[in-house]
Amino acid sequence: MKLGLPALAWISGYNERVLARDLVASGVLIATMVPQALGFALVAGVPVQVGLYSAILPAVIYALLGTGRTLSVGPVAIVSILTATTINEASSLLKLDPLQVMATLTVIVGISLTLLGLFRFGFIANFLSRPVVSGFISASGVVIAVSQLPAILGISNGGETVPDVLYALIVSDEFVSRESVSLGLLTIAFLVLARLLMIGVMDALSVAKAVTYSAVKLLPLVALVGASYLGFLLGVEEQGVAVLGAVPSGAPPLSAPTLNPNLWLHLAPPAFLIAVIAYVESISTARKLAANRRERVSPDQELLGLGAANLVSAFSSGLPVAGSLARSLANYDAGARTPLALIFAAWGVGLFTVLFTGILSHVPVAAVAGIVVVAVLGPVDLGMIARSWQSSAADFGSLLGTIIVTLTFGVSSGLLVGVALSVLVHNYRTSHPHVAIVGKLPGTDRFGDADRHDVVTDPLVCTLRIDESLYFPNASFLEDVVYAAISARPRLRHLVLLCSSVNAIDMSALETLEMLNYRLAELNITLNLSEVKPHVMDELRDSTFRARMTGKIFPTQLEAFETLRRA
Repeated sequence: MKLGLPALAWISGYNERVLARDLVASGVLIATMVPQALGFALVAGVPVQVGLYSAILPAVIYALLGTGRTLSVGPVAIVSILTATTINEASSLLKLDPLQVMATLTVIVGISLTLLGLFRFGFIANFLSRPVVSGFISASGVVIAVSQLPAILGISNGGETVPDVLYALIVSDEFVSRESVSLGLLTIAFLVLARLLMIGVMDALSVAKAVTYSAVKLLPLVALVGASYLGFLLGVEEQGVAVLGAVPSGAPPLSAPTLNPNLWLHLAPPAFLIAVIAYVESISTARKLAANRRERVSPDQELLGLGAANLVSAFSSGLPVAGSLARSLANYDAGARTPLALIFAAWGVGLFTVLFTGILSHVPVAAVAGIVVVAVLGPVDLGMIARSWQSSAADFGSLLGTIIVTLTFGVSSGLLVGVALSVLVHNYRTSHPHVAIVGKLPGTDRFGDADRHDVVTDPLVCTLRIDESLYFPNASFLEDVVYAAISARPRLRHLVLLCSSVNAIDMSALETLEMLNYRLAELNITLNLSEVKPHVMDELRDSTFRARMTGKIFPTQLEAFETLRRA
């Protein structure tokens, strides 16, 4: 897919029916975006209005440049907690203003994503397997939920990993605020129980699922407004409960990164990691939702869209942004058809930021923390652990390893280990490919696995089907398989490698084939190939292996079998 302006594709066919759906979905998005923007700003350790700023202009820019039609871009939990860690370290080390560090960090994230898109590195998301992504998102949700415990308990001690937070709570000499705990737990209980009650009642009334899910998504905003009223009514601030306080109103102010070279060098590695995490979370969500409607997402264009959104966020006092799984699902379930729903929602958040931030002054921080806890625990998929156990030991191991490292050492370490495990599992599987001894299925011209079917074979001919491309990790494995096959067949005179599943042969594999050809010749056994794909044949045509082959390359396995058994 070419890079360009994806908005032209959906604007050209826009009509009143689509507009109505997008308007409804934008209302649901606003209701979820405002509470989450406030909460994720607290997670990032910046003023709450920064979260609102991050949900306005960046969302508009992504809507015009991105290809995920229902993807909601703005502040997200995983990126926010990484942002908090990075800002704290850099501002403490270099003695700089945290907000200036934030602007610089967001610019570097935007530049990183844009460069990755221009150089077409969209394939990097493929280095994370589905189990690893699921484990990473689930464990990150738990880490962020645990990080909100200090806010709910009304104490200041915290940490960046689960052990850090728990240790800080144990050694803290601060008193737990009963009022703060009550408000936090009340918020969580309201969100959980009200959701169950609404779904139960609406199901009993046979209300459409889309309407039910849309109504449920309004609950966080109801909880926020209710917490504000309750905080004002009870005067919780006078009782020592932390509240949001006065939140500045107005449009997002302009900001600019510092050109301090030491800061840029310090922020470059974590910014690149944040960029990769933002992209992985965004592209996985966008692909999932696009597949449901048979739409297409361009990985490289997504990088450009996210890059531009982060650059705009940096210059409008915002955080690094990414696609949110929870908000995108809400947008999708509410019936959004185009990114105009996201633009409408951004306008709504902007209107709230200009006119209604006054209602936030009495909102208890514990209530916002409760909203964050429910939001981040929603995508946690414990069922994936059981499914991966039943599916594959390798997938289960990579998922479990990612979860353990993320919970113990933090989100950054969890992602790096997840990538390493994904690559390790892939390399293990491709270095030990499935190899089958095949024979002719009776009464047909087809060939099947001798271990699965009753097939016709010949003691003079052995055919091995290799279900993988041949390259350096599996070259020696192929050698071992061949020697095992010929050692079990003393009368063997012809060995055939069925290459119908081989998509590439690299230099290491070619050298192995040359060596096999030489050693088999010493045993008076010919080495043959069958069903070689045209582009693989191009790789073989000019090789010394092709020139020295003792056998032939047959266009079909049937021709190879019938010819060699008569030779």
